Amino acid sequence: MSEDLEAQHVDTLVDLLRIRPIQFCMFLAALFGEEQMGKMMSSSVQQVKTLRANRRKSLGREPELGEE
Repeated sequence: MSEDLEAQHVDTLVDLLRIRPIQFCMFLAALFGEEQMGKMMSSSVQQVKTLRANRRKSLGREPELGEE
């Protein structure tokens, strides 16, 4: 986490954000059904991994563990 945040603030932030992904998945499932929600979330996770890897590569940084 950011060095600018104190440990207590990081803990508070983590607590506040812990259920957000679950809530968003419930929202998507209600709108599109569970199967489509799963596909959307899986696709989004893969897109973020790809974007982060490309960004690190463009900055000349080492790949993260598990990246090719």
